[in-house]
Amino acid sequence: MISDQVVPWLLAKYDVSATIVTRVLNTIGLGESDLDSRIADLFHAGVNPSIAVLAHFGQVDVKLTAKAANREAAIAMLDQLEPLVRERLPDCIYAVDGGPIEHVVGDLLRARAWTLATAESCTGGLIASLLTSVAGASDYYLGGVVSYANEAKLDFLDVAPDLIEQHGAVSEEVATAMAVGVKAHLRSTCAIAVTGIAGPGGGSEEKPVGLVYVALTGPDPQAEVRKLMLPGDREMIQRRAAIAALSMLWKTARA
Repeated sequence: MISDQVVPWLLAKYDVSATIVTRVLNTIGLGESDLDSRIADLFHAGVNPSIAVLAHFGQVDVKLTAKAANREAAIAMLDQLEPLVRERLPDCIYAVDGGPIEHVVGDLLRARAWTLATAESCTGGLIASLLTSVAGASDYYLGGVVSYANEAKLDFLDVAPDLIEQHGAVSEEVATAMAVGVKAHLRSTCAIAVTGIAGPGGGSEEKPVGLVYVALTGPDPQAEVRKLMLPGDREMIQRRAAIAALSMLWKTARA
């Protein structure tokens, strides 16, 4: 009974003879809802190949799955779908079946023979922790300063006192000065700096919790600064700020 009827029925129903191939597009810089809205039409285009959005802590991946008679046919299906996803997510996919962003950034820095320094306020050393979690990070990461207090920004990063007085510690001007200062002290090729309000207290109407400035200086002395409004609790804001900083560095290093 089982071998004659049940097993053939299961094989037919679930098509276990088919080959399933998956491909994960690692993205950065977009929240889950934003990413989902950009590729929503592809979800309804068909169930094979299929698309799934995988949310991680501070990052979102897109998983493509194809089922076919053999591996080559499944890969061909994914090869047709992937460009459609990339078209909707320009400058957001940092790897395919890759690791965390800190691994990819490290590989780029090593390939370009660039060195990096960090200056962190609201992230409290999280960027440095992510970078040094990668084996061999000493090839490119020189070190960093956690300048949580204003005095540390003045003493260790040479931030001018009048910048803090005029603009506040959480500002584009101070973030830029932090990046310039740590780059000069450690003589690195590039530097990233973060200052913000991670909460739950410390916010105001003008500068609410979640406000973060990320500054990047590369081989070009002109600094790039991003102003972010990040949702979530303290831990989530810190994580998102750190990932945003690495995202900026990735875009610069791959250019």
